[in-house]
Formats: sequence, C-alpha cells, structure tokens
Amino acid sequence: MARTGNRARRFLIGGLVALVVVVGGGALALRVILTPERLRTETIRMTKDATGLDVELESASLSMTPFGVRLKELRIAGEKADDPPFLTLASAMVRLNLAPLLARNVVVEQVSLERPVLSVSKEGQVVMLPGKLRAAPRAAPESESLKVRGVGQAAQKFRGEIELLEVTDGVVRVLTPGGLEDMELSGINVRANLTASAGADRVQSRGELHLAGLSLAALEAYRETLDRLAPVVHFDLDYRPTVGSLSIVELRLAAAPLDLRFTGELAGLPAEPTLTLSLAPQTVSMEELLPLVPPSVFPEGRVPT
Repeated sequence: MARTGNRARRFLIGGLVALVVVVGGGALALRVILTPERLRTETIRMTKDATGLDVELESASLSMTPFGVRLKELRIAGEKADDPPFLTLASAMVRLNLAPLLARNVVVEQVSLERPVLSVSKEGQVVMLPGKLRAAPRAAPESESLKVRGVGQAAQKFRGEIELLEVTDGVVRVLTPGGLEDMELSGINVRANLTASAGADRVQSRGELHLAGLSLAALEAYRETLDRLAPVVHFDLDYRPTVGSLSIVELRLAAAPLDLRFTGELAGLPAEPTLTLSLAPQTVSMEELLPLVPPSVFPEGRVPT
C-alpha cells in the first residue's frame, strides 16, 4: 500500500512538473513570437481593418502574469485629413482568460482605458460614426443572428464577455459638420461588464457611472450639489444591433434621499432615435429635497423652508 501511495504521489508530482514545463514553454514561445514591435504592428493592422481609419500606436507589450496586452498612446484618425482624431487613448490594459477559448467563449477578465477621448460628428440630431463604423444595422427577425462581414461561420459561434470594463477620465466630444465643438462631456468614470451573444446580435451591460466628476456646461450650476451628493447612475442595458434597439432594463439614480428608477427603450438607432422612459413611483418630502438645490438659484438673503 505504501508503494502504491508513493507511486501515485510521484505520478502526481511528475504531472504537475510537466504541466509547468508545458505552460512555461508555451508562454516563453509566445513571448518570442509576439515581440513588442510585431504586437504593435498587428494591433495597428487589426484596428485599421476593423474601423477603416488610419491608426497610430506608440507601443504594445505582452504580459504573462496575468496574461494580457498593454497599449500606450493609441490614436485612431478621423475620416478626413482635417478631422480631429476619432479616438485617442493614453493607455489601455486588456487581460485575457485563455481557458474558455476551448468552449468557443472569448472571456476578457479586464479592460482598463485611461483618458480615452472620443470625437463624433452630428448631422441634424443624428450622431455619425466614421469609416466602417458608420454602417447602419438592418432590420432582422428576432431569431436571425447578425452576419458580420468578413467573419467565418466558426467565429459566429463565439460568445464574448468582458468581466470588468473600466474607463478613467474619459471624454466625449460631439462636433458639428463644420468641425466646431457642439458639446463636450469630460470626467467620465465607468465600471461595467459586457456580454455579447454568439454572432454579436445581442450585447448586455450592467455597471455604474459616477456623476460627481462629470464636467458639462449644463451641469456647472449644480457643481456644488454634485460634489456633495456624489450621485451614481446604475444601469442594466440590453442592446440588439440587428433591430437598432437598446432596452433599458433598469436605470437607477442614487443620490440620497433620491433613489430614482427608470425603465424604457431607445429605438430607431442610429438614424431616428426615439427614447421612452418610465419612472417608478416614489415619494420624497420637500424637506429632503431642498438641500439638493444649489443656494445660488435663490435670491440673496432668502432661503425657502
């Protein structure tokens, strides 16, 4: 019995050593194949193919513990030579979980985006994306999957998930057709997850957006209130690109004493967006609401009770 136990122990230890050697060897081979310059070149090529826009990238590097890719100073140009960049990014870190690939699931453990700046154009009331991103979704039956151009049938079966998406100090700029700034929203800080079904005909997201750090001209009159209450928007969204519809499963604004909950839908995307919202009933006393109003809106020396 002792010999059998020793034999089993040696077999287990030998198996673990072999596994470490195989994994370590594979990691080393991957690092040798994907040199920083090759990784940078491939990232530029794939991004350009996906967007149809010129791409610049200062550097890209591979991390083994945990496995992932780090990008530095990414720039995706606008559609025309004199357009501002569509996207600039100070840095990004993408951490991958390779095991689910065996089951045709792409699982990204974490995507961290630092200081992304997104610039889009507005024609009338419609926001226009540049390059290949402009393609409008077509109407399709509920049961039909979105066919992605240039992607094989095998790829249609892959399911994708981002367990944690972090955006730090993001900026969104909306420009007029002449390139003038129509709106800028900065200080965007988001934590969310994303799940895409096979074929990407359904994308679900749950997370939170912190409002206190947002900078927008329309919000400046309420800056003191925002800083004091630190309101957070919690969201649960279900986007179906084949029909151009975003279902708002729940949109919750939490800023004590307020706890507002909405449901609704944003339909007709992207050409004719139509938003419908329903507010869940809530009762709040006037005494609780008055502290939320900025003192500057009241006449000097007069404070309502």
